[in-house]
Amino acid sequence: MRRDDWVEQMWTTIEAAAQTPFAWGQHDCCLFAASVVDAMTDSAHVADLQTRYTDEATALAFIADEGGLESAVSGYLGEAKTGRPQRGDVVMFEGEQGDTIGVCTGRDLVAAGPDGLVIVPKNATVKFWSI
Repeated sequence: MRRDDWVEQMWTTIEAAAQTPFAWGQHDCCLFAASVVDAMTDSAHVADLQTRYTDEATALAFIADEGGLESAVSGYLGEAKTGRPQRGDVVMFEGEQGDTIGVCTGRDLVAAGPDGLVIVPKNATVKFWSI
């Protein structure tokens, strides 16, 4: 369940990560989205994910063991939906490196990128999870 101040928590977390470069197991697309969800809901997805993988090899093995990226995220957030996500929802879109997990800001999608956060149009959404 979202906190009463979830919008503020979402934006605070996004702004804090704005210039953080991508690093598997530290600041990757799943950990970024998990940090936003944790801030909005007081969950502990980041701590759990950091016990599951630490680098690219272990992240890819975790995703494969879970049956793919969508299944891995669904294991934490429930069944994915299609359509238009709302502000604060976790999203999957086709990024430069393939399927990417991010967060809907309402108008756009934001995700961890090579040199900080990247912003893509909301219509790039492939699947989403309501938070």
